[in-house]
Amino acid sequence: MNRSDLRLVVTILATAIVSAVVTVLVYAQLTARPRASEDARLDAVETRVRALEAALAEPPDDPAAEAEAEDEEEDDDATPAPDACDEVSCVLNNYKPECCAQYTQPIAAPPDGIDRAIVSAGIASVRPRVDACGEKIDASGVVKVDVTVAPDGRVANVTVKEAPDVALGKCVAAAVQTAKFAATHVGGKFAYPFVF
Repeated sequence: MNRSDLRLVVTILATAIVSAVVTVLVYAQLTARPRASEDARLDAVETRVRALEAALAEPPDDPAAEAEAEDEEEDDDATPAPDACDEVSCVLNNYKPECCAQYTQPIAAPPDGIDRAIVSAGIASVRPRVDACGEKIDASGVVKVDVTVAPDGRVANVTVKEAPDVALGKCVAAAVQTAKFAATHVGGKFAYPFVF
């Protein structure tokens, strides 16, 4: 490996480390005010980032240092020492070491079926289009629709069960057909009344 290749590798590693650290720091800033132990952990991460940035700022000029850098590259998959188990090390090692379990967060699974909150959010997204139907078509009363939602959140089917005017019912059904709901395991069905 020549010197320019080594500099390229060092630059790529520095970019990856800085990117990972920035992600960690942004996440830490967006979450609730950290406790004292988390403050200490963040300080340790920031200190390590500064040290890594300083070390990567200038590539080594002597052959012994280049050999050390190559050895460190080979040890990238090594488990960090227990006292060096911080979020940066865990990110760099893809959370493989056991000590990194404390930094992983469970991924929320989608709900089994449609609930009231999912229905409300989906209908709210098309409410302006439904209201426009009432302004466009001069009819008053209740338009009741049965809606079938696929597991991916798409509206699979809309059936008008009740409407004071056929055109108003068709307009409302077309608007509801464009709704997007949160993904669930099995999708679901619900009836929804719109009052005009």
